[in-house]
Amino acid sequence: MRAEILATRYLSAKIQLAPRYTDLYLKIFLKKIDGIVDTFRDLESFIKRHPDSEDFTGFFNAISKRNFDEDSFWWLKRLNKEEGFSSIRFSLKHPHLLDRKILSYIEDEIKGTRNEIQHGLERLKSIDPNKIRKEYEEYKANVPRELAIRLLQIPTLVKQFEFWLKDAEEKIGELLRSTRSRIEEPDSYRPKAEKIEILYHTSVNSKTIFHTGFSHRIPKVEGIGGSTETKSGKQAISFTSDFHVAKEIMRCLKEAILITRGFLKRNHLLDWARRENILPNVLQGYRTLSHGGEPETPLNVFQLYRAYLTFSKRYNPMFYGNMEPLIRILTTKSPRDVGILVCQVDMTNPDIDYLASMREYRVPSIAVRKILKVIS
Repeated sequence: MRAEILATRYLSAKIQLAPRYTDLYLKIFLKKIDGIVDTFRDLESFIKRHPDSEDFTGFFNAISKRNFDEDSFWWLKRLNKEEGFSSIRFSLKHPHLLDRKILSYIEDEIKGTRNEIQHGLERLKSIDPNKIRKEYEEYKANVPRELAIRLLQIPTLVKQFEFWLKDAEEKIGELLRSTRSRIEEPDSYRPKAEKIEILYHTSVNSKTIFHTGFSHRIPKVEGIGGSTETKSGKQAISFTSDFHVAKEIMRCLKEAILITRGFLKRNHLLDWARRENILPNVLQGYRTLSHGGEPETPLNVFQLYRAYLTFSKRYNPMFYGNMEPLIRILTTKSPRDVGILVCQVDMTNPDIDYLASMREYRVPSIAVRKILKVIS
């Protein structure tokens, strides 16, 4: 039983990552918070529009363990669009000024807001949806049905509100910690993690590895990121804690296989580059990588693909080294062979390294506890 409990907890463990695009994350955060606050304001206004009566008072007292009325929304004043999260609003208007100092202000603001409004949220969390449905039947003659419907939304709204505040505090905190560590201790930084974590490895041999496990001796192939070494010299496998990265690597490997099979051609890549307004840069990059080669061979098309990834806004897995061995391997593969291995990894292994620039963990195979599934 204890093993089952531990396994469940470890499956839900999640490494906290800093936002990939801080300004975009803050914009989404503010939009979510403002939307929830607006919904609460509408509910507050709806309650205030109706006359105070014994029925209203009785209904409110019946559905909540605490005193609930229109005054339960006092904390909304803390979150008006002129003053609420002023540091975030300032940073979005002046993104070039978003530095560690502003991020510290933002972190303090989020923490302060969570503490200040906690009492108000506790009053709302005391509302029991089952009691709303039950008590409405008794008071429905004088209590509008719309009020009951709006009140039923409160538990979900509170959960969403608490989630976004907690998520933002953790993500901004991790961003500050990572920024500080990269400056002061660049070789020691690693995101906070549980002892056992979920990490992802993308491979062109995903189904085979799922059935056989990771070998302790992995053939090194340039360009594919399959085997590498830790700082201690141990052979290791490249993992990531960021599912977006794993998914984009899978996408790139499938596209690379389509190139070797002749399904993804030079004209397709040129069209992609043209649509993204990066065609001149891609062509210049291609001439550098291919040394001016023009024939539409898989190798030359793949070099054009590398140039495209360099200038595109897409994630670039950074294919490196001599591409010919990689092309030979990919020629024997099918897009169906590529998948993401979802693994439980023992993060206490001292030979695990972390590369912050690519959110990459270099993990000795012995630290892989279990391969849970393949996503393809």
